[in-house]
Amino acid sequence: MQQTGIVKDTRCAIKRADVKAYNSTDLSHPNTDEKLSAAEVEITRSSSCGENCASCGLCPGRTAKVYAINDINAEIGDTVIIDMADGKVLGAAFLVYIVPLIILIIGYFAGYAVFNSEALGIIIGFLFMAVAFIVIIRVDRKIRRKYTPHIVSIVNKGTEI
Repeated sequence: MQQTGIVKDTRCAIKRADVKAYNSTDLSHPNTDEKLSAAEVEITRSSSCGENCASCGLCPGRTAKVYAINDINAEIGDTVIIDMADGKVLGAAFLVYIVPLIILIIGYFAGYAVFNSEALGIIIGFLFMAVAFIVIIRVDRKIRRKYTPHIVSIVNKGTEI
């Protein structure tokens, strides 16, 4: 998935050990504490949410800041294209949206089967879902490196600061 944005800061750095290469293979380098060049990129969202402002909070014209690996030495003010593989975006969406829903349903049926009560089934389902979110937050810290975007090209050299 590609998105265009403007580089706002190039003094960022990410540890090599915390990032996987763009082609989904590990960066093979003996010094995993080495800092990789990264940039803070401000992106303007398109209407990917169907222009329903309440659904995403990032309607057209609103911006978000992301950190991206800056292998091509983009400078502040450059308009760049950042990219993250579609499969990774879909995997992250599945992890955040679908897994908790599945856990909620499993919790409901488990609670209903054990206690033979719909109310307790609902409560157990929501407890399971809360635990699922806690686990997802902890797992996110470990797998975040797979979801780091990369700057793939400079569209326009700029001077905006």
